Amino acid sequence: LAFESGDMNKAIAAFKVWQEVEPTATMATRMLASILLRGGKLDEAQLELAKVLKAEEANSGSSFLQIFQLVAPYPDKPAMLKLMRDLAQPYPRVAEAHWSVAQLAQLAGDNELALSEVRQARSLRPEWDMAVSLEAQLLSKKTPQQGLDVLRNYLTTCPTAREIRLQYARGLLEQKQYKSSRDEFQRLSNDNPDSPDLAFAIALISLQLND
Repeated sequence: LAFESGDMNKAIAAFKVWQEVEPTATMATRMLASILLRGGKLDEAQLELAKVLKAEEANSGSSFLQIFQLVAPYPDKPAMLKLMRDLAQPYPRVAEAHWSVAQLAQLAGDNELALSEVRQARSLRPEWDMAVSLEAQLLSKKTPQQGLDVLRNYLTTCPTAREIRLQYARGLLEQKQYKSSRDEFQRLSNDNPDSPDLAFAIALISLQLND
């Protein structure tokens, strides 16, 4: 009730009582971290999130993705980047930790750090679509062809990665590589023949090519 009413101090106290009653209940810790973030108590929130990661160390990858979802909407992106880097520091072998730092670095405008981190994520999980997608996005800001190359190379080893192929097809279209783009959309359509969006994209590109 305290949480729903917006009474932050009472909500914090209530979650701390919950923690005392059920010290292994990470849900209480997550919710406490969330309300601390909402109140701008970043140092305290970071301590609670570190507890979550420690308690769920066997599933730290998914925990980092959930923490990213929690902190990403916070308006002070540089502060959230610092928080995530601090949380990730003890987990250098967790790909999701590097990916989360990369995402927040991108949001904070540090594309160089973002690219470095996402490449570390890829080195730890080479066949992870989310890391490939982010690396291509980051590269495409300055060197679109390099971004396309990342996607194309990945598709040679993981041809069934549908979202990556869709990103590749759209990227080719943005670079006015119409024939190659149509070929990729056609391949997607062959696997999804009932998709009106894919059929429409193919038709528009064919018009552009005067086919």
